[in-house]
Amino acid sequence: MDKFEEMLSTNVRQVLNFYSQHWPEPVTGIVLSAVAYRAQAEEGIRSYTTLPIIPFTLAEETQIRRNGSLRSDARCTRSRPTPKTKR
Repeated sequence: MDKFEEMLSTNVRQVLNFYSQHWPEPVTGIVLSAVAYRAQAEEGIRSYTTLPIIPFTLAEETQIRRNGSLRSDARCTRSRPTPKTKR
């Protein structure tokens, strides 16, 4: 495991430990917002937990302004395929 995955695994462990000490509800998944290092991030998370990883991305038409704010018509989406409907 490389240093990035090791650090991520350590941080996931710390966050899950903090959560379990403060709230009784179980964690049901981990939301991951990553583009460049998605595979390495998933490996780091999987090295510590079997919780499902839920990808999170900004919609393609979303633009981020220089000050870091989202354009007014921006929306966030979960990266899941849209179910096919019968026609």
